[in-house]
Amino acid sequence: MNTSLYTKALKWVWGIYTACGILVVMVAVVFPPDAILRNSPTCYSVKQFGRECFMCGSTRSFIQAGHGNITTALQFNRLAVVLFVLVIINFIVFIYYSITNKLLTNKKKSL
Repeated sequence: MNTSLYTKALKWVWGIYTACGILVVMVAVVFPPDAILRNSPTCYSVKQFGRECFMCGSTRSFIQAGHGNITTALQFNRLAVVLFVLVIINFIVFIYYSITNKLLTNKKKSL
């Protein structure tokens, strides 16, 4: 088994998920809330069963968190605020890891 190949694949997957996550956060921060809500679908659970699911309110929560209104975001969906923070932390860790790993790799090659 070639573990370096699996490690490389995991790093790529991590990078793709990080890029997608930070894109969602950036959309919540940059675009006007009305434009996002107009183009967001209604929850399947609400459409079919008339009940909200555990993720209902996430879009509104992300928008509010992106604009710094944490209290309002928590009222819409607490889990989404946690997810919002985790996406940002993951992005910071990914960037830090990428920079330090690249620096370490370059130092090893120069030795």
